Amino acid sequence: MTYDYNNKMYDVANKDYNVVFLDRQWKDNNYVIMIQYGAPADSPNYISYGYLIRYLGQKTEKVAIPQAWEAREENRYIIENIAWNDVYMWNYAHFDLNEKNGVLMINGNTDQIIFPESDDLAFVRGLQGLRADSSVRFVEENGREKLVTGGFKAYNIDLVPSIDVEDSVIGSSQFLHNKWYKLTIEDTYQMLNIAVNSDNYTLRIMDEQLESVVAKGKRSLKWDSKPGTWYVAVAPNPDAANTFELSISR
Repeated sequence: MTYDYNNKMYDVANKDYNVVFLDRQWKDNNYVIMIQYGAPADSPNYISYGYLIRYLGQKTEKVAIPQAWEAREENRYIIENIAWNDVYMWNYAHFDLNEKNGVLMINGNTDQIIFPESDDLAFVRGLQGLRADSSVRFVEENGREKLVTGGFKAYNIDLVPSIDVEDSVIGSSQFLHNKWYKLTIEDTYQMLNIAVNSDNYTLRIMDEQLESVVAKGKRSLKWDSKPGTWYVAVAPNPDAANTFELSISR
């Protein structure tokens, strides 16, 4: 970036917007914030009097990362309680914990810095973080360590059970508590059939990164599959039975 002394902004190379840093008081505290001014075509339109103004970030201080949190870095946590009809979170069905530039970040539907308070509790701070719903916690439940944040629960993706083509498995679930299976495919199949024995379940096939739904169906779906690793989500609709049988056939 280069500084424009006339407009008191930083020009961002190869971009259609500028950046300015401001000191602002809020709730008796002083914050240094970074604001974007401009109207890039590929960004959301936060319009104020015909001009795009977007809050980009807040200056923060680094804090020590406890060993318990360091041990969780690079793990992927798969969300287990996405509603069957959620139109947003199915595109971000995971959380990741990573260290970047010396700070701890949680990545998923948003990327945010988190600040550990103990071995099992952290918070998002700043103007965007309302403490009432900005906690990131780890709890023990049913023998698993689970990440809890924003009303969602997630567990280590390495614990997802595997299922193969021509398999049939019995599973249990409950409303707002989806079940995951890891499906590894070595060959291409035309019209692979995936089904459960109940009309009150929605099925989804997601890519290995858990960021794209490649097939969806209620009770069953047919999918022209490709070799790779995929994740099958069995999501109960209202009035779904507590048990189901999932089958995969050619």
